[in-house]
Amino acid sequence: MRKTLVISMLLLAAVATLAQKQATWREVAPPNEEFSVLMPTPERIVFRELSLADELKLVCPVYEVSADGLHFMVVSFDKSEREGQPVLLKTFDGFSRGFEYAVHQSRQRDGNTAESEEGFTLKGMKIRPYRVRMSGKEGVARLYEARQHFYAVVVLGATYGDARVGRFLKSFQVETGEPGIRQPNDEDDMSDLLTMTPPAAVDPTPKPALLDEPWPIHRPTGVPRAPISGGVLNERAISKPAPEYPAIARAARAEGTVTVQVTFDEEGKVISARAAGGHPLLQQAAVKAAYKARFSPVRLSGQPVKVNGVLTYNFVLPPVTNHPET
Repeated sequence: MRKTLVISMLLLAAVATLAQKQATWREVAPPNEEFSVLMPTPERIVFRELSLADELKLVCPVYEVSADGLHFMVVSFDKSEREGQPVLLKTFDGFSRGFEYAVHQSRQRDGNTAESEEGFTLKGMKIRPYRVRMSGKEGVARLYEARQHFYAVVVLGATYGDARVGRFLKSFQVETGEPGIRQPNDEDDMSDLLTMTPPAAVDPTPKPALLDEPWPIHRPTGVPRAPISGGVLNERAISKPAPEYPAIARAARAEGTVTVQVTFDEEGKVISARAAGGHPLLQQAAVKAAYKARFSPVRLSGQPVKVNGVLTYNFVLPPVTNHPET
C-alpha cells in the first residue's frame, strides 16, 4: 500500500513538472487588427521584410513566438485603399500569389516550398491552406481575408498531426463583416485538416530559439516609422487633465462623452488631436484637454514610435434642482 502511494505521488509530481515546462497559451487580439488567436507566451510583434514579387518588398507586422520547438506566426497585410497600394493586395488570389513568392524567397531558399491545398469558405470566410517548408522547417500555413487585412497564419516545426498546430489554427478568428462568422470546432467535418493527436512530451533539455527566421527583421536607419494604433488610450496616459466645461455648453445643458483622435510622439507628447464624436459644444474643450495629456514613450523592436489612438472625455452636469414656489 505504501509503495503504491509513493509511486502515485511520483507520477503526480512528474505530471506537474511536465505541465510547468509546457508553454502557457493566451489570447492575442491586437486593437489595430481584425483577428484574435491563442498563442504560447510570451509573444512579440516585429516588423519583417517580405518579398511578394520581383522588386516588390513590404514591411509587415508579424505577431510571433517560438515555443517547444515550434515557431508560430500571424503576418498582417493591410489591404486598405491608399496611394501606392500594391496591385497584388487588391484580391485574395493576388495575395496568395504574393505569399507563395515570399515563401520561396525566404531564407535558405533551397528546398523552400508552398504547396497549396484545396481552399474553402467557412461561414463566408475565405481560407486557403498550404503545406510549407521554410528555413529548413516543415510547417503549415493558412491564408485569410478580413475586411481591411489579409492574414497569413503560419506554424513551422510541425504539421497538422500535432495538437498544438490544431489548437493554434482552430483558435484563429477574423472579422469579415458577415454575421455569425466563427472558426471550425470539434463538430465540423474537417478531420482531413485537423487530425488531433496528444501533444508530444516536452524534452526538458532547453531548446534554442529558431535561428533561421524565415524573413529578416526590418531595421530602418533614419527612416521615421508610421504611427502604430494603440486603441483607447485613457488608461495609458500618465497625465490626463480634465477639460473645462464651456459656459455655452452649461447654458444649453449639453452633456455626454466626447471622443478625440490623438497622436503622440516618441516622447509621449500629443502632437495632433481632433474631435471624432460627441456634442459639438463640448468638442473644442475636449481637444484642448487632449493636447495637455502625456503618455509613456512606446518602443517597438527597440525603436521609439508614434502612437495613434482615442481619448474619451465625459461631460456631466449636476441635476437641476426644482425649488417649490413660496
